[in-house]
This record gives sequence, C-alpha cells and structure tokens, in this order.
Amino acid sequence: MSAPRLSAKQRAYIRRKTRVQAAGPDELDDELNIVPFLDIVVNLLLFLLVLLSTVGLYTQISTRLPSDGPGARPALGLHVFVDADHLRVTGNATMPAVCGQGSERGAVLMRTSNGQDWTGLRECLETLSSLFPNEDQLAIGAAERVEYGELVAAMDAVRTREDGRPLFREVRISAGIR
Repeated sequence: MSAPRLSAKQRAYIRRKTRVQAAGPDELDDELNIVPFLDIVVNLLLFLLVLLSTVGLYTQISTRLPSDGPGARPALGLHVFVDADHLRVTGNATMPAVCGQGSERGAVLMRTSNGQDWTGLRECLETLSSLFPNEDQLAIGAAERVEYGELVAAMDAVRTREDGRPLFREVRISAGIR
C-alpha cells in the first residue's frame, strides 16, 4: 500500500500548522535576563537603608556615668522587689525605715485582700523621694511566679506621684536581686 497522495491545498495546510513559530527576542537568547531582578534588589536595599537609619534614631539609649568626684554622694540604690505575697523596698544601709514593716535596710508592704498595695508603695517612695531629693534612679525586680501585669503596675506606681509629677525618672528592670 502506498501513502495517499495529498493535494497542494492539504500540504499547505499541514505546513502552516506544523511550522515553528519564530519566538520573540527574549525567547531566542540563552542568557538569563537579570535586569528586573537587579531593580528589585536595588529597591530593597534602598528601603532597608532608610529603615535602618530611621530605627537607629529611635533606639538610642541615653546613659549617664556615675560621678566619683569630691562631694559626690553615694546613690541610695533603691530597689523594689515584687513577690506574690508582698512588695519589698530596699536600699543602701543608710536608708531610713519610713514605711511598711520597716527596718534599716528597707521596708516590706504586705499584699492586701485587694491585691498588691500600689498606693502604699507610691506613698513610701514619695517619702523617700522627699528625704533624698536628688535620687532619681530605681530598679524593679520580680519573682518568677509574678505575672507581667503586676510588674507593669509596679512601674506605673513608682514613676509618678499622686498629683502626676514625676517621682523617679530612671526606672530599670533588674533580675536576680532579692
């Protein structure tokens, strides 16, 4: 058997349908076009540089070195420790017993039925602040079982007086001191 003969019209139709379409200039090259990729990378780098310079302005930490010169008084070294059943205010040996179950090393404010005695803590620290007017530093620590909300409440209690004036400007969180 021989193959059937095709007419000229059929052969033209088959040639038209099986012809390889000429590809565009991008598809003919064997190279990878990296220009769009470089555009994206340059834009990301510019964005990151602007972001880092902006973040750098807002994350500066102001510090003050202690002065050991003549006439420099030792800091009171106030520390408030929040425990589940009490608040403890401690300082150097020179701290007077002014509030709570006081002693020469500090004071203990017991937890009331309503929770921690934040008002008593603020009054105690206001008294100490009036006795030591140049003292503006205080450290706060908490036991492991104390919730974070109580630590924040303690920070709120030691920052401002009842009338809204600042009490201690430099409130730091400390760890491991009891």
